Amino acid sequence: MEKEKIFQILKEYFPFERLTDDQIYDVVNSGEVKRLSEGEVIFEEGDEGNYFCIILEGSVRISTMIPEIGEEALSILYKGDFFGEMALIDIAPRSATAIAHTDVILLVVPKKKFDELVSKNNPAAYWFLWGLAKKLSQRLRETDERLKAILALIRKF
Repeated sequence: MEKEKIFQILKEYFPFERLTDDQIYDVVNSGEVKRLSEGEVIFEEGDEGNYFCIILEGSVRISTMIPEIGEEALSILYKGDFFGEMALIDIAPRSATAIAHTDVILLVVPKKKFDELVSKNNPAAYWFLWGLAKKLSQRLRETDERLKAILALIRKF
């Protein structure tokens, strides 16, 4: 996928739409395009988190394995969404597994490049980190709702 097309995709989605064209190109140039087929594992729970991904086309399933039950899909992410960012922030192993839900094209940004992006440009870093924080907050709220539903079911038994 050519860089201009990646630029156009990122420019449409939060938090990238708040960046200048040069700042978006910095993100584009910091990553590598990766194509995966439906069902391919992008990373597994427990893996070292040394990159994050932005979905350029397709969808990704974020899952965890529950003993004696199997895979539990936590969310499905689509074009413009990003994932894998938690490991870049807290330097902990991956908290879930990411699987290509459909054929997918990703922009994979290594931790080293992410750190360079954040330290290099304060206005871009602000919007980028604010976007990560907002997305993490949204995902935490969704997890809270799922936990409440699970606890309500358990209490019925």
